[in-house]
Amino acid sequence: MAGVVNPACPAAQGPAFHSPGILCNPDGGRCRKQLPQIRACAQAIPDADYVEPAGAGAIAGIVERFVAEGRDLIVVIGGDGTLSLVLTALQRLPEPIPPIALVPAGSTNTAALDLGMGGSPTAVLRQLERHYRAPQPGAACLMRTPVAVAQGDAAPRIGTVFGLGALAAVIENFGQHRGPGHMTGEFGAFGTFSSAMAALVAKRFTGPLTPVSMTTTVDGVPLAEQRYVLVLVSGLTRLLYGLRPYWGEGDGPLHYTAVGYQPHALLRVLPSLLRGRRHPRMTADNGYTSANATTLEFDVDGIFVLDGEIHSASRTAGPLRVTAGRPVRFFRP
Repeated sequence: MAGVVNPACPAAQGPAFHSPGILCNPDGGRCRKQLPQIRACAQAIPDADYVEPAGAGAIAGIVERFVAEGRDLIVVIGGDGTLSLVLTALQRLPEPIPPIALVPAGSTNTAALDLGMGGSPTAVLRQLERHYRAPQPGAACLMRTPVAVAQGDAAPRIGTVFGLGALAAVIENFGQHRGPGHMTGEFGAFGTFSSAMAALVAKRFTGPLTPVSMTTTVDGVPLAEQRYVLVLVSGLTRLLYGLRPYWGEGDGPLHYTAVGYQPHALLRVLPSLLRGRRHPRMTADNGYTSANATTLEFDVDGIFVLDGEIHSASRTAGPLRVTAGRPVRFFRP
């Protein structure tokens, strides 16, 4: 389903949209320096309701109000973390829910880049305004399946990229040591990612790359307990920098990839792994697993990451369940 254009999306036909609701996270990584310009561009879209939430806790209420008022497009100005909160609120509401337009204005904007929503926040907002006034050729809605993460009786969190092992530990380490003079956003993430890859190739399995022991179940099929360096689950077609690190088979909407402790021939297979191309050495026996699934369970102690936010998991609370959420329409002008 990832990457499919949905011709039935009302925002991609005739009049673009009539009453968008615009939610802007003023604390987003790219928002702070451009906030006056972002406000001006957003408020130039006719019939729009522009809102800046007073903290993350206010986002769900704003989203619910947009839907109750019949807003036919929700514009999210922020990054992956803001999108996760919006998706969590929307997934709890009954159908139908309006499509989302992403304006990349966070520290990381993985989902927006996957959907082809590049450029500055003001440039994307001007695109939306032009489409409102005169529908632009090439506008479309793209379908993506979010990941729903839950453990025990807790309500599921919804996002686009889930990770265990090195992905979570490196992001936690990056957040703890980030300060004045350090790179942020995609540049900072690239530096962190490059450092992690260098350590992985050098087989320095310490610190953030310390392997995590877990038992995994993929669509009801249990796998033997194993130590993993990296686990990734996403419904996106591409991740940051155009990476597509999944090559598995199956009909599920979620892409699952795992790299075990001390994988064989990592330096040789790494280019293929990052681009999602099969390599004869990328086998489960050599420490590489990938599949397309609907439901995954991880019996694990430690931290996990969902759209850049760190959370904790404990075996005492039961398995960590990662399932396919309801598909979401994303509008691309």
